[in-house]
Amino acid sequence: MSRRTFGSRAEGARRSPRTDAALGIKANRPVEVDALALPPHRQADAHRYEATSFGVLDDILVGLGVRYAEYVFVDLGAGKGRIVCLAAGLPFKRVVGVELSPRLVEVARANVRSLTSTWRRATQVDIVEGDAGEFDFPRGPVLIYLFNPFGPNVLSRVLDRLEVAHLENPVPRYLLYYMPAYTDVLQRRSFLRPIDAGRDWATFATAEA
Repeated sequence: MSRRTFGSRAEGARRSPRTDAALGIKANRPVEVDALALPPHRQADAHRYEATSFGVLDDILVGLGVRYAEYVFVDLGAGKGRIVCLAAGLPFKRVVGVELSPRLVEVARANVRSLTSTWRRATQVDIVEGDAGEFDFPRGPVLIYLFNPFGPNVLSRVLDRLEVAHLENPVPRYLLYYMPAYTDVLQRRSFLRPIDAGRDWATFATAEA
């Protein structure tokens, strides 16, 4: 699937900072799975922490044309929170990072607290410690971000919950997938459709989006 552009530049979009220092955070250093302090039975489906490169979120969002104030932004496998902090610079209804590793949760929360005040525009920014496969999605419109944080088993559980939310309340929901290793898992779900793609990312949407 080749990238295509549809709609106008999203409301309130602005160019993101290009360094952690400009945001006032520390998120760059990778963390291997065995250093995440996860229970042994959870390590097999976990992936190492690595921060999303600067500019990626801008590239993914630019064609969506959504009104940010109507959406909750959810980063599943939020790691140290770089994407959460970048999303906080846009006027989302709420920004939520979900992370299983208690060590990364501590860092992510510290980064949110340290986030440069001149950048932050979202009124509510939260880091939730927990399993992405058990996260209850908001009833309203949502943008869900993934940087390949876990394997297909957890991804399938995420999609199960997303489908339930979709059936209970069919509103626009987008899944933004960076380094999409398991697009086949998404393509098997009839409630999702591919809408856009770049060199190293793909976006999917529910029928209402």
